[in-house]
This record gives sequence, C-alpha cells and structure tokens, in this order.
Amino acid sequence: MAASHTILCIDDEELGLRIRKMLLESEGFRVLTATNGQQGLEMFRSNPINAVVLDYSMPKINGAIVAAEIKRLRSHIPIILLTAHPTAPDDVKANIDAFVEKGQSPILLLNALMRALQMPVHAHPELAGKFVVFVDADRRYVEVTDGVCELLGYSRSELLGKTIDEITAPEIREQVPRLFHRYRERGHLEGEFVLRRRDGTRLVIHYVSTVLPDGCMAARWDPLAA
Repeated sequence: MAASHTILCIDDEELGLRIRKMLLESEGFRVLTATNGQQGLEMFRSNPINAVVLDYSMPKINGAIVAAEIKRLRSHIPIILLTAHPTAPDDVKANIDAFVEKGQSPILLLNALMRALQMPVHAHPELAGKFVVFVDADRRYVEVTDGVCELLGYSRSELLGKTIDEITAPEIREQVPRLFHRYRERGHLEGEFVLRRRDGTRLVIHYVSTVLPDGCMAARWDPLAA
C-alpha cells in the first residue's frame, strides 16, 4: 500500500513543492519535503525513504549532486528527476530512475513514481491531459500546466495567484462563487465554462473538477471548438 511508502520531495520552489505533497498524500503516501539540496540530503540520511522526487535546478547544490550522493548512500532507492528540460541533463542521467518535465500533466509524475516503486498505475482521468489546474480555497490558481499558460496567453508567474473570477468571461463572472461553493460541497463538478484570455477573447472549455481526498482541488480542461 502507498501508506507504507515514504517519499522525499526536494525542490527550492515552495509552491510547487506544496502541490506535489498534496498530490502524493492524496495517493496515501507519507511525504517529507525539503527546500534545498543540503536539507534534502540531511532528511534522506535520517529517515527511511522509499523514493525521492528531485528538482534539478536548485542553488548551491543542484539535482545532479544530490542524486549522486543519494545513490552513493543507498543505491537501490529510486529517484524521479523533475526538470524544465525535455530530456534529463547529461550530468544526472547515470543516477536517476526516471525524469518528468516540469509543467506537464501531474499524472506523469504519479505514474513514474508508481512504476519506480513497482506499484499499480492508476488512470486518474481528472489529472491526465495538457490543461490541468489547481486552486486553493480562495479560488486562486496555485499550480497550472504549461498548456494552460499557452491557452490563456499568460506566463506561469502571471497566472499563479490570479483567481478563477479574473480569467472568467465578464458575462458569467457573477456565477463563479455559486459554482465554486457547489463544487466544494459535492467534491466533483463537470460542465462547460467560458474563460477570458489575456487578449480579451473568449474561450469555451469543458471542465472536470475534483476535490482530492486531502482537500486539494484540481480540474482538467478540454477546449471546445468555437
């Protein structure tokens, strides 16, 4: 069972780290987090870790150095590398078991981790796809895939922190609080919605929103033809 596995997540980007923790905990994993390589190595040495999810680009000690030390200490522990590159950097390839490109569907990370631990891979249709978002209780976007940024015309830094209301078409904006309340009560909501891109144009999507077991709120979007 996932509950018997402890996952160490190391990343200097705290927002992404928090979302990753919620995702993995929703699968039943015990999750420890570290915000830099040195802290991550200290936690790895002092805890019974079953797998490591490791960011590559970190100050002072990057993912390549951390991965090499983890494999030196316990060579059997699988490492899933997160990177902004489409392929794993050369200096880390020898010490990782899989890599996942940042900004992609979170299902890729979950499935890579499950495979590394030789556990059944789940479908998770609510997390599969190019356009996936996570929001907090204040309706603010706390994580989005790169596809969502491209779709709406915002950079990731511009989009994170905006509310659902801010990117909703003006004609339906007043409906957002009621829909969000219904979604949180039911734990699931599906339908069509009209967004407003950065350039002001309207975008109609089909959405599937799910409240994960730990309260994390995620949605998959599917753009509809105009």
